[in-house]
Amino acid sequence: MDGSPAARSRLAAFGQDCTEFMAAKAEAAGSKPRFVTIPGDNPPTIVFFRDPDGYEIELY
Repeated sequence: MDGSPAARSRLAAFGQDCTEFMAAKAEAAGSKPRFVTIPGDNPPTIVFFRDPDGYEIELY
């Protein structure tokens, strides 16, 4: 294993109360957040973006 993002786990997920704030911070740092809303009565919004090392981050 060479330590590159492709050779490591590719996803880190975190529970957040402030997903929109964190997505804005990621976007300001050059990432492109992707928002996914799950259908339902109280739909959660999940945000995906890549960190500078190439890991995909999931906030929910």
